[in-house]
Amino acid sequence: MHARRLSYELRDPAPRLPVEIPFDGAVLRCTTMLRHLPGKRLVCLGVYGDRQTVAKIYVDSKRAHVHAEREVRGARAMIERGIRTAPLLAVASIEGIHVVAYERVMPAQTAAELWTSATPSERVRLFRRLVQTVAQHHNAGLLQEDLHLGNFLISEDRVYTLDAAAVVIEQAPVERRKALENLALLYAQVPPAHDASNLAAFEDYARVRNWPISNKDLADLRGTIDRQRERRERLFFRKVFRESSAFVCRKRLEHYYVCDRRDYNDAMRRALEHPESLFEDARFLKRGNTATVAVAQVGGREVVVKRYNIKGPLHALNRAFRPTRAATSWRNAQRLRFYDIATPRPIALVEKRFGPLRRTAYFITEFHPGEAASEFFSRNDVPQEQKRRIAERIAALIGSLRTLRLSHGDMKATNFLVSGEDVALIDLDAMHKHRSTSRAACALARDVRRFMQNWSNDPDVAGLFRTSLARHLELPDHPT
Repeated sequence: MHARRLSYELRDPAPRLPVEIPFDGAVLRCTTMLRHLPGKRLVCLGVYGDRQTVAKIYVDSKRAHVHAEREVRGARAMIERGIRTAPLLAVASIEGIHVVAYERVMPAQTAAELWTSATPSERVRLFRRLVQTVAQHHNAGLLQEDLHLGNFLISEDRVYTLDAAAVVIEQAPVERRKALENLALLYAQVPPAHDASNLAAFEDYARVRNWPISNKDLADLRGTIDRQRERRERLFFRKVFRESSAFVCRKRLEHYYVCDRRDYNDAMRRALEHPESLFEDARFLKRGNTATVAVAQVGGREVVVKRYNIKGPLHALNRAFRPTRAATSWRNAQRLRFYDIATPRPIALVEKRFGPLRRTAYFITEFHPGEAASEFFSRNDVPQEQKRRIAERIAALIGSLRTLRLSHGDMKATNFLVSGEDVALIDLDAMHKHRSTSRAACALARDVRRFMQNWSNDPDVAGLFRTSLARHLELPDHPT
C-alpha cells in the first residue's frame, strides 16, 4: 500500500482492519483493535514477521512524534534499569505516522482482570506484588504516573509494567515524598474497603526500598491516598452530567437527561423523552407526597424509576434554583459505584426544566431483586450464621462511607437491600460528602444511631450489629 494512502487510512475516524504497515524490511499486520482515540492513537494486536505484537500507532499530525518518542524513551529506560516490560520490537515513522511495536506477552491478564475474579486472599497477594513492583520502579529512579491495575500485566507469575509513555525518568532513586505520592496513586485505584489489608503491603514496599517504617510514613501515606482519591473523583465527576464516552446527554430549554451509554437505545430514548409514560403500566412501590417509586418496563427490561414530586408553588420555588434530588441521587450512585460500594446501577437522570429552573425530576436505576434488611433479619428461616455475615457486610459498607467522609442522611434498615450474600445501599438523595473528617464522623454517628433504632426490639440482631460496627468503625463498643 502506498505510504500516503496508508497514512490517510490510519487517520480515518473508523479505520478498517486488517491493515499492513511495511517497515525495516518486514510487515506489521494489524488485525484487532484494542483501543482507538480518533485522530490521535490506535492500539492494535497483530503480527510482525513471525512474532505476535501489540502496536501503538500515533497518527496526530502535530504531536505523533512527541508521543512516540516519549513511549520509546520510557520503554528503553525500563529495560535498561531492570524493570520487566514487554520487549520492544520495532520503531518506525511513515508519512507522519509513528509506530511502536512490542512483542505480545502471552499468556497474560492485566492486574485489573485478575482483581475482578480473585478471592479476597488472592487480591491481597496480587496487591502486594504490585506494591513490590512499584518499589522496584522507585529504586530504579522511575515514576509510572498512570498507576492503575490495567497498566500491569501478569504472565506466569511475573509482573510486567505497561504504558511506557507515562514513565518519568529520574537520575537517582525516587525520594520519599515523591515516592509516597506515586504509591498512593496505586492505592487509590482500589476501593477503600480494602485499605486495611492493603496498607500492610507498605511493609513490602519499605523492605524493597530498604526503608525503616515510621508512623509518620503510614500517616502520610493514608493522607496522600485520600488526596489521590479526591483527585480521581473530581476528574470522574466532570463527565457524569455531560456527553462523554460513558454517558449520553441531551439538553434543551425544557428538558434535560443524561443516560449511561450502555443502556441507551430506542426504547430508553423514548422513555427519557416522556418519563411519565414509565408509570402507565408500572408496579408501584411507593406513592408519597415527596416521591413516587415504581418498577417499570423499558424495552422488556425492569427498571426502578423514582419521581421527585413538587408539592406546590412554594415547594416548586424552593427547589427551582437548587440541584434536584434526582441529580443528587445520580451523583451519589455514581460515587458509590466508582468506589465499588454496592448500589443499584444508575441508568439515567431526567429533569423537566424551564431554562435554568428545575422542576420535576426522575432517577432511573436497574431493578434490584433484594429484600429490605428489616425483613431479612426478622425471618426465622435464615440461619444465624448468615445473619452474622450480612451484619458484617452492612458494617463494612458503613465503614467505607466513613473512609470516604460520606453520611447517608436516612439510614433506615429498609434502605439496605439484601440479596443472597450481597448488600446494596439505596435512597441516596440525602447522602452528603463532608469536607472535614470530624463533621463526617458526627454525621455518620447520627446515621448509625438511626440505624440501631431499627433493632431496639430485637436484642439479638442489635448485638450482631453492635459487634460488627465496633470492629469496622474501630470503636471499643457502639451505642444502641
